[in-house]
Amino acid sequence: MYRFTAVLIVITSLSAFPPDSYKVFKNNLHRLLKNNQYTFTAEYFLKYGERFQRRVDIYTLALNITKQLLHIEQKTNLLFRSLKWRGSRRKKSRAALKFAQLLIFLKEYQRARHILTKSYAREAVYYRGVLSYRLRDYSKAMRVFRKYLDFKHPDPLLRQKTLLYMARIVFHFGDYKESYRLLLLSDYQCVERIILLYKIYTRSGELQKRARVLDLLENKYRHLPQAKQFLKKNKR
Repeated sequence: MYRFTAVLIVITSLSAFPPDSYKVFKNNLHRLLKNNQYTFTAEYFLKYGERFQRRVDIYTLALNITKQLLHIEQKTNLLFRSLKWRGSRRKKSRAALKFAQLLIFLKEYQRARHILTKSYAREAVYYRGVLSYRLRDYSKAMRVFRKYLDFKHPDPLLRQKTLLYMARIVFHFGDYKESYRLLLLSDYQCVERIILLYKIYTRSGELQKRARVLDLLENKYRHLPQAKQFLKKNKR
């Protein structure tokens, strides 16, 4: 009861008076996060953050708060509204990238495509490839993924995911040998990788290997919805 009252006092006091400096603004956000008041933290940030929009780390604050929010609608609302503030495209780059990732998750592909144009991050190239893949523009997706791999020292995880996407694309075009080669280059372990391997072995007539892949799906991934659905369609 005491803690609830103390938190209520903090929220009430912060609501009553706007911060008179950026330092106070950041300290208040820290107090709210420390008390697990994530929703109110977002509201406070959006209410007063615009007056500090020219600060270099304002969007770092936005991303830190976004990580703490529990609901994706709250995350997208905070980023959408704060990205409307004045400021350089470079300063907004990381926040725009995160916003685009959330939109892709929500399958709002056209909005995501527009937002990605606001990001300078090299990872934005990867997500443009993902967008093209989701929109079934496989030729464009392949070009974009190759561009991402041409970067010097691309993110290791995204590199593995890129190779998997490329393996799926060339499989779609019927080049099963190249698909298998690309798949072996990717160490990214997921249901999609195992299912693609199953399909490659099916097309190449390697039935014993296909059976072992099916065993792997049943033993390691059967609790996942995508694996369940695939196993149901491909009973022995």
